[in-house]
Amino acid sequence: MTQQTAPHRISDLVKLKRSGMSITCQSRFQMVPLEVDQDGESVRAFIFLCQYSGTVDGASYAFRKCYARACSGHRCATIYQAVMTAKPYAQADYQKLQQAGIHLEKRRMTLDEIVNKFEGMHEAYGPTRIIHDYIHLARQGHDVRIDPVLNRVSAQEHVDNYKIQRIFLLVVFGITCNGETHRHERCFACYAKHLEKVEKREKTHLANDRLKLLYDEFERASIVCEKRFFIQP
Repeated sequence: MTQQTAPHRISDLVKLKRSGMSITCQSRFQMVPLEVDQDGESVRAFIFLCQYSGTVDGASYAFRKCYARACSGHRCATIYQAVMTAKPYAQADYQKLQQAGIHLEKRRMTLDEIVNKFEGMHEAYGPTRIIHDYIHLARQGHDVRIDPVLNRVSAQEHVDNYKIQRIFLLVVFGITCNGETHRHERCFACYAKHLEKVEKREKTHLANDRLKLLYDEFERASIVCEKRFFIQP
C-alpha cells in the first residue's frame, strides 16, 4: 500500500473493503483543547475528533476526522451544541463502516461516553440541527437556501504534553429555512503548519472532494446554494 492508496477517510476504507481487501479499524474519540487565532486574538476552544487506525491487507494506516468545534464565549457554538453536532456525523460514519462489513473496535474514550455527559442538557438548550436535517426538510418541499463561507483557521492544538500549530479548513454554512437563518460550522480537513508544503495541496483537495459530495446532496434536494471551493495551491 503506497501513500497514494492509503486511506484518508471513511469512504476510502469502504471502497477498499468492497474491492476485496482485508480491513481492520479502531477508533479513539478525543476532545482536544485549542487556542484559535481569531482576528489577532487568542480564543480558547475544543475540537471533537476521532482517530481512525488499523490495517489494509496487513499494512498500517491512520487518519483523523474532526466532527465539531466549540469555543468559549458567544463566538462559537456551546460545547453541548458541538457534542450534539458531532454525534450524528460520527454515528453515520460508524454505520457506513458496519454496512461495508468493517468491524469497528472502539478504544479509550468513546463518543457515547461524551454524549452521555451532555444529554441531560437537552431541555435547557433544545435540539441541535445539522445540515442533513435541512436536506430532509428540503426534500419535504420546504424552501432552503445555504450560503457557505470558507475559512482557513490557524489554531494551536494541545495534545498530551506538546503543542502543534494546525490549519483547519472550515466552512460556515448560513442556512435559511422557513424565514429563519441558522449558522452551522463544519471542518473538512486540517494539516500541521510545519508540514504545509507537504500536506496543503492534498488536504485542500480532500476538503473540496468532501464539499462536492455535500453540494451534490444539496442539488438533489433542490437546495439553492452557490458552490464555493477552497483555492487549490
